[in-house]
Amino acid sequence: MRHTCTALLSLVLIVSLSLLTPSMAWAKHKLAFGSLTITKTGGAAALTDLRGFALMSNPGLEKTVTLQFLPPPSPFTFPVFVSKDEDHPSNNDLDTTIVLTNAGVGSITIQLTLRDSSVATQTLTPNSFTIDANATLAIALSSLL
Repeated sequence: MRHTCTALLSLVLIVSLSLLTPSMAWAKHKLAFGSLTITKTGGAAALTDLRGFALMSNPGLEKTVTLQFLPPPSPFTFPVFVSKDEDHPSNNDLDTTIVLTNAGVGSITIQLTLRDSSVATQTLTPNSFTIDANATLAIALSSLL
């Protein structure tokens, strides 16, 4: 009897806490504002063989800002912004998508470095990518945070 009462009391406590806690407290919100640097770490192709763009947009692509780079200087740095709620997505979410095409004859391995507005390095997982010759890589920055 005592175990049943304890289990029932625990269940009531868990349910009441979930009802009293705002749903946003449990949400996983990804936020990044700063710059992303692309550097070459290996491969036969040069960084100048990359062509591409960065697209900052909401999920419905109603609001977009595109930054085109052809060919990028070495290393190449550009502004990025991510504000995305994984649990409660909406049209207010913003993400940066990076699209790169290797126009060289060999593969290239690149490393992405994210720095916030105070120039502190942020963790990206993974942060290194290999792009084969004539291949295209598309990355949503929020998927790396």
